[in-house]
Amino acid sequence: MYVDFHAHILPGADHGSRDLDHSLRQLRAAKAVGVDTIVATPHFYLESGHTAEEFQSRRERAYEELDQANATGIRIVRGGEIHLSYDLPEIEGLEQLTIEGTNWLLLEMPSGIWQNWIADAIGYIESARKLRVVIAHIDRYEKTMQEKLLDMGCGIQVNAESLCNWRERRKLCKLFKTGQAHVLGSDVHTEAEQAYGWFEKAVKILGKDGETAMETARSILDGRKE
Repeated sequence: MYVDFHAHILPGADHGSRDLDHSLRQLRAAKAVGVDTIVATPHFYLESGHTAEEFQSRRERAYEELDQANATGIRIVRGGEIHLSYDLPEIEGLEQLTIEGTNWLLLEMPSGIWQNWIADAIGYIESARKLRVVIAHIDRYEKTMQEKLLDMGCGIQVNAESLCNWRERRKLCKLFKTGQAHVLGSDVHTEAEQAYGWFEKAVKILGKDGETAMETARSILDGRKE
């Protein structure tokens, strides 16, 4: 059974699932390929005026709606995809944006090229705020940013779709093989069947390293990895 560490499945919570019917279709697609746990990760953008309080309220409304209708048996864990901005490390309530029951924060990097303040911001989150960081979809960033982030020793999440791309596969498989990448996500937004088809294929491509990624995800969610 699989853990999807990054998914936009909460109805109306962001630009992923548009409504409850869409979310239920996503859950059925996940169930069909063997997913039993999903971290629901709606977007948080400080620069768009989001606050931790507003985010929690928005997420909880969507979570409750989906949880009441969920007949798949899939465990849905509250989380978020938190966009890193210059002021994020010092905001009030940052701890409320972590993945439910953990001190782990799934961070999306700013678009564009590497900037030195990014390392300072992540360092502050980890040292001053005492939170652990997982970098969302390392595969989507430009080369220099990937290299800098990997050197920082954060948790690393890879999108399944990229592992199914033959141009990216060898490099990403090596990251899992060497222990530099840790967890796998569908990053599903709209096309559920396609996204979970990629997810199933990616786990099979990784083989034993895929099993390790699933165990790492479970250890984070169960509080065994700090």
